[in-house]
Amino acid sequence: MGKIEEVYAYLNENEPEIASNICYASEMLLSELDRALEVLKTRRKQAVENDDDKEYEKLTRYRDILGVYKENINTYLDYVNLPETSKTTAPSPDREIIHHLSEDFTYKKITAFVFRGKRYEVTSWKEALITFCNELTKINRNFPFALIGNPQFRGKEFEYFSYTPIAERSEKIQGTNVYVYTLMSSNYITKLLKNILSFLGESLNEFHIYLDETYLPQKREMPKRTEKAKVPPNGKIGKYVQQCMRELEKEQHVFSENQIQLLSDAEYSKLIFGIYHPFWTDDVKKIQDKNNRFRYWKEPFLFNNKYYYITNDWYEKSREKFDAWLEIIKNQ
Repeated sequence: MGKIEEVYAYLNENEPEIASNICYASEMLLSELDRALEVLKTRRKQAVENDDDKEYEKLTRYRDILGVYKENINTYLDYVNLPETSKTTAPSPDREIIHHLSEDFTYKKITAFVFRGKRYEVTSWKEALITFCNELTKINRNFPFALIGNPQFRGKEFEYFSYTPIAERSEKIQGTNVYVYTLMSSNYITKLLKNILSFLGESLNEFHIYLDETYLPQKREMPKRTEKAKVPPNGKIGKYVQQCMRELEKEQHVFSENQIQLLSDAEYSKLIFGIYHPFWTDDVKKIQDKNNRFRYWKEPFLFNNKYYYITNDWYEKSREKFDAWLEIIKNQ
């Protein structure tokens, strides 16, 4: 047992509430590390495009550092079980809340899932993914092989299903020589589960998830500094737009192809928002104008598995139009 596990075991026995909070905070950190790694990917790509070897090497080193950090946290969370004294009595199955894959599972702890009417008890999202793949292989022997090389199951730097394992980041599917990538946050895992079910023609509504309801973030008091970080609706328009779009990004909102094209059009953006540049662009070379002034925020936003730079060309007169558009988007 490593040092951190020893500390947790001690706290688990003597200070169960603190031990539970450490576990919760670790999952929060894990989610933010995912975002940081995505940003580093984008900037490494920019460094390649700019032929900046020094910057590329530096960012690669940063990526590796965060990768090791993330692996350590995952190892810790795999070891951790919430202390029994900090939990309430588990509800009977007929009183449990059923959750679906379309929900946001940030900072939430899975306890079980149901697939094709059968319930599987698990202790982590990673275990849920592995268990699902193992069980699906028993039903359909060819399932994992059909996903290898499929663009739908390929990340920017790796494939989710592969014959080649990635040390500490992938697990072998039972009875096969195929490995599934597991070093992901809860929302990335549920997104992968949705893609698998859709690919196989399975109903998403028949896949149920059960959570440790005592582990939900709304039942824990968040630090005040997090609350202060939010920009009020009457705050500066630029920061307000950024915050709203980051929230959409966090919710993994999916835009239609038509919406993506319209938001990339200058005339549409002027009509809908009253701004003078396209709402966003996926071309990093366009974030500066001919006078080298930045017309788009440098930090990209991830939507539909692609990065977009959103314009910083916002005026107070655009607030009402942006709010009207945002309400439509959220209610779709």
